[in-house]
Amino acid sequence: MRTLLASIAAAAALAGSVLPAAAIGVSTPTTYTNLVWSASFTASGLTNCNQLVFDATGDYQNSGSLVVYGALNCATGAYGMTGSLYTAVDDSLSITMLIAGYTVACPRVVNFSGSCTVFDANGVSRGSGQITLQ
Repeated sequence: MRTLLASIAAAAALAGSVLPAAAIGVSTPTTYTNLVWSASFTASGLTNCNQLVFDATGDYQNSGSLVVYGALNCATGAYGMTGSLYTAVDDSLSITMLIAGYTVACPRVVNFSGSCTVFDANGVSRGSGQITLQ
């Protein structure tokens, strides 16, 4: 029994003496508000939509990513939107959004303009689109 307790104590002391690797910095999240994009999509139900408005929140400086949320404005009303945005290796933006039962993926937004693919809930492509920051 003493040997078991001595082994546990030695393991605990060893674990406590190990220094953690350098931590990644974390700062207070920033919110970028009222980002207005012109938008056009060919997927059924989204064809009369022309404006995407969202806010983006996160620690972009340390993570290169943001949570996005807002609305896709259409002639008949608006659809709520949520998703994510991150900086890709080539410094373009990659934006993925959930809108009206679709997943809208804009994988390479360069100079705040890019093409998107609209997928249904089964991952089947149902159309395309274009977004441009206004």
